[in-house]
Amino acid sequence: MDGNPVYRNLLRLHAADWLDMPMSAITTAAVEDRFFALEDRPAVANKLVTVMRCIYKRAMARDDDLRDPTRVVTELWTRNDRVPLSMDLAAIMRDVQAVGNPVKRTAWQLLLHTGLRSGNLRSLTWDHIDLDAKTMHIERMKNGEARILPLSDHSCALFKMVQRFDERWCFPSFKRPGPLDQLDTLPTTRQHDMRHHFTSKASQCQLP
Repeated sequence: MDGNPVYRNLLRLHAADWLDMPMSAITTAAVEDRFFALEDRPAVANKLVTVMRCIYKRAMARDDDLRDPTRVVTELWTRNDRVPLSMDLAAIMRDVQAVGNPVKRTAWQLLLHTGLRSGNLRSLTWDHIDLDAKTMHIERMKNGEARILPLSDHSCALFKMVQRFDERWCFPSFKRPGPLDQLDTLPTTRQHDMRHHFTSKASQCQLP
């Protein structure tokens, strides 16, 4: 990396202010702003994030506490899915509150408060939730691993709101036995936007 003049020039042109900063001080929000400022030059934007990601990969091999601020941005670009950190959450929550089905309405709220993928959330059973310990167990994430994740007090309160509907499924379907097979699309957002917002904010807080 240090010996590649193309990469050095790219950083000097588009990220010169980062060169003298500690790597831990560069936030996801800063990378996202720089990335989308170059959206009219997608090849340059993509290359900049790729170079930054390589730099962080090398640094993280030596520093376990360092987090990569480019990870979420790269996912957004490759999916052509721009989700700014300044999402209008007030408008989104108004749409969520207008959802008539109480199970779907609660599921939408928990997408935002847990960062789970919709499929992981909808497949939860009460065996996966421990409201006393404030944890949930995900048997299989996208990477194939199982995880035990913490729940906030607000998330626990949301789960308690749907306990009465089904003894097995956290988010049961009212039309057929079993869990919800989908959530209706909202006017202001999509399901995966909620995860993008959660992971972007979590990255800013240096959460793993």
